[in-house]
Amino acid sequence: MKKEEKMEVKIIKNILGENELIASEIEKILKEKGIFSLEILGSPGSGKTTLIELLLENFGKKYNFSVIEGDVASSVDSDRLKKYGVQVIQINTKNLSSVCHMEAFMVHKALNELDLDKTDFLVVENIGNLVCPASFRLGCNLRLLVLSVPEGSDKPLKYPLIFKNVDSVVVSKIDLKELAPFDFDDFKDEVNLLNKGANIFELSVKEKIGIQPFLDYISIKVASFKNSI
Repeated sequence: MKKEEKMEVKIIKNILGENELIASEIEKILKEKGIFSLEILGSPGSGKTTLIELLLENFGKKYNFSVIEGDVASSVDSDRLKKYGVQVIQINTKNLSSVCHMEAFMVHKALNELDLDKTDFLVVENIGNLVCPASFRLGCNLRLLVLSVPEGSDKPLKYPLIFKNVDSVVVSKIDLKELAPFDFDDFKDEVNLLNKGANIFELSVKEKIGIQPFLDYISIKVASFKNSI
């Protein structure tokens, strides 16, 4: 290995190591406050914000939500969520070093702007990307990947790391499967090869298909967390 290559590997390890330390600190803070946390990942347009709206509409009276929204630019999604009366912090990365993903230090900083005493469910929506966010944990209890039917069923083959590093996968917009063929059997096989314990949900928020099993899953995860603290 050339000297330049060794240096690059060392720098990457240092960055990931520092991120992991901050992510662990976030975990500690949220656990002490009794706050369940969910990170949502996926491509632009996969339905991440729509899934957050689904959670707010179904659990908004049961839990006090706060949302941290990540985007390269704009406040489109955070403005969309404010109508639910929840705390929303917008993170834009266009002027930061890590444009294509969020890092733990950004979430840590955002926590200082939230009233954590009025929060018991935190949602972090990462920047739309299937590559960069995969390696950077944000200290959340649950990592959930959203993949829409129009994106195609071959994504586990093309972007294996992100499928390895999540707890659950939501295949969204299944009402479009007649217009955009999606091989669900092959998709599930590939995901299971990469991440045997991953839960896979198929749903359409628009047509209200497959929603209840997903909501039940979230309820179980939140209850399990609450019982553990």
